[in-house]
Amino acid sequence: MARHSSLIDILILLPWWVNACLGAMAYGVAKYLVPELTVENPILQGIVRAGPSIALPIAFVFGVLTLLSAFHAWRRGTLLEGQTSISSIKSMSWKKFEYLTSEAFRRKGFTVQENLGAGADGGIDLALSRGGKRYLVQCKNWKTRSVGVSPVRELYALVMAEAADGGILVCSGNFSTEARRFAEGKPLQLIDGPELVRLVAGVQTAGNISSAADAPTCPRCQSVMVLRTAKRGKGIGQKFWGCSKFPKCRGTQAVGI
Repeated sequence: MARHSSLIDILILLPWWVNACLGAMAYGVAKYLVPELTVENPILQGIVRAGPSIALPIAFVFGVLTLLSAFHAWRRGTLLEGQTSISSIKSMSWKKFEYLTSEAFRRKGFTVQENLGAGADGGIDLALSRGGKRYLVQCKNWKTRSVGVSPVRELYALVMAEAADGGILVCSGNFSTEARRFAEGKPLQLIDGPELVRLVAGVQTAGNISSAADAPTCPRCQSVMVLRTAKRGKGIGQKFWGCSKFPKCRGTQAVGI
């Protein structure tokens, strides 16, 4: 893959309970097993004698990693549950966009390998695995333009180079006609903004976002509406349908109509 994660990154991306178990095991080995070893090498003898004294620091390090991995999982879940529309998705940073995509696929039953450190557009963002198959994912949260054919070609080349089962390109906008034509007949899936909203809606438990298929059309301009939460006025905190073209169009509709 184009990106490389450090050992610390890998440990943070593990479930918190895995780090907790690793910490307990490392503590037990250093505290009780290492002192029982019989070695002749002077260097190894020093390590054996130091075992009990470093057991607690090792456990402390894994304790910190446990907290970090738990926080990372909480942050991903909070980010996904907080989305209300394609507009809120487009407004997030590139890294948060990756976290959102990661959490959505994780809730779909995939095992997800993330990259904590690298910068934007630095290669493959996620690797998914399920049922013995592996898929490479690249995320494009471009604000002002559609995704052309070049990123699709690059993803396809990586899929072939790594012998992956397929590739998924996720964007918050749309794909050009040329990009879609190139993906036809290849092990590639293109997920645009509306499809991403449907993906998030399908795994969100709070129901803050609605898929375009379920959303009503605006009574003023006939555009798809998105679920919003009133931030002021008598109905503060209440959900309502608002036009996706706000502020150009201020059409609204009560939930349930």
